[in-house]
Amino acid sequence: MAEASTTILVADDDSGMRESLVRALRRDGFTVVTAEDGTAALEALRRTHVDLLVADLRMPGLDGLELQRAAKLLAPETEIVVISGHGTVEEAVEAMKEGAYDFITKPFKRVQLEKTIRKAAEKQALVLENRVLQARVDELQGAGQIIGTSPAILRTLELVNQVAPSTATVLIQGESGTGKELIANAVHHGSPRRARPFIKVNCAALP
Repeated sequence: MAEASTTILVADDDSGMRESLVRALRRDGFTVVTAEDGTAALEALRRTHVDLLVADLRMPGLDGLELQRAAKLLAPETEIVVISGHGTVEEAVEAMKEGAYDFITKPFKRVQLEKTIRKAAEKQALVLENRVLQARVDELQGAGQIIGTSPAILRTLELVNQVAPSTATVLIQGESGTGKELIANAVHHGSPRRARPFIKVNCAALP
């Protein structure tokens, strides 16, 4: 069964196909919302959090590729599966290049679509999990390594928070073993440059 939090938006101007997909996906435990065309689907994306978009390629107003481009701007984390009964190889390639998880040609077997949707949902879950883990790593590599509640430590951490976002040059002084490198690391990870390398040079070791 699907995770209760997984929400799928089905956008298809063919009411029969739309209703068939809704029944199948709800049986599998997904939360499903629908849209009768691309414009309605875009409005639904603005109103509702959607984990996965299943979009027909040929729809009046906003077609599947146009909807995909707009969806990627509006909700970049949403995975997209494009379906079509008239799609060409060129359109399939374009959809994949622009970030679609898969392109499925009608008629398709229900099990094929279910498998694709499950894999897309699993991919998104992994991406979100990696993001959470990376945030935790950043936290541990930053000021989280500095342990202490003394007034001096708290004042130092306050200074770190003040200078980290700036472009000012910072000089950190202190006796050997007092944690200068930890403070420098905290400044780096609190700055807009956190994604860039943090280079440490031991000047005392230079001839």
